[in-house]
Amino acid sequence: MFNWGFIGSGTICHNTSRQMMKSGNHKVVAVYSRTFSRAKKFADSLGAKAYDNIEDFFKDENIQGIYIGTPHSSHYKYAKMALERGIPVLCEKAFTLSFESSLKLIELAKQHNTYICEAMWTWFSPSSLMVKNWINTNAIGKPLKMKSNFCVPNIGRPRERVISARYGGGSLLDLGVYPIAYAYNLFGYPDKIEATARMKNGVDLDCKVKFIYNSGLECELYSAIDRLGTCTTTIIGEEGRIKVPAPMHCSRHAKLRAHNRVNYRDQYPYGLYDNEFTIVASEIEQEKKESSYVPFKSTLDIMMIIEEIKKQIGLSYDEDNTL
Repeated sequence: MFNWGFIGSGTICHNTSRQMMKSGNHKVVAVYSRTFSRAKKFADSLGAKAYDNIEDFFKDENIQGIYIGTPHSSHYKYAKMALERGIPVLCEKAFTLSFESSLKLIELAKQHNTYICEAMWTWFSPSSLMVKNWINTNAIGKPLKMKSNFCVPNIGRPRERVISARYGGGSLLDLGVYPIAYAYNLFGYPDKIEATARMKNGVDLDCKVKFIYNSGLECELYSAIDRLGTCTTTIIGEEGRIKVPAPMHCSRHAKLRAHNRVNYRDQYPYGLYDNEFTIVASEIEQEKKESSYVPFKSTLDIMMIIEEIKKQIGLSYDEDNTL
């Protein structure tokens, strides 16, 4: 049984805790939220202790690792505090708002010899790892094109974190990071990046990104918070294609259509959040300081890609000017 401390009490924290506790491998023992009533309600539902004082939360000796599920804008602050106290961290995507703050966290983790990992289930999911295996074993021949979109109409919901620059809102960090990470995980850092976006109130309503590789491969990646897309991923090669059905960022299926026809479905019994938390808990218990699934280089490469996209579309956040 691995004991988690949760920072945050919003939707993502409810979803992760509900799924990961089904296996019996995890327990949430402490919850911190700036609003104590929310922390207590969430903690009571889990049989955990509620805190509205972050220092007291960090002193809870039952905590083995901390999960940060707050808006993007506060990831850096809470992760920094945990690392300075030598407490392992699983931090929700996007890791931070900038490459600079991500680099600082990783340097701090090395300095304090403490584990930190980005929580993006795409890195851990068996289906995405199977797709990577197909690519690496040339199951579809030379890759020619990838198309991936993640578009969910969030803008009409009362979720300020999605539409406010103050909280790192917009489609890029909320949704676009998934197709970006998927493409990077398969093909590496692109040789050229092109990006455009529709902006409103300082955030991107949608973002179109193209990765261009010297091999001739192009990846067309699209995200939007004001419209619904197919939320799928398709990879076309000289000898076949791969289809990842919706929702692409957490799909448990993948289809290979080449010399062989394969319909893959993972057999993990408890869901992808539990899979992610179980892997991270195991790495922490093994006293690893860096995840084998999400190496520091991958996190920093993704953040560098996001920096280039931000530059091209004219997107900035308060954090960019305060670090």
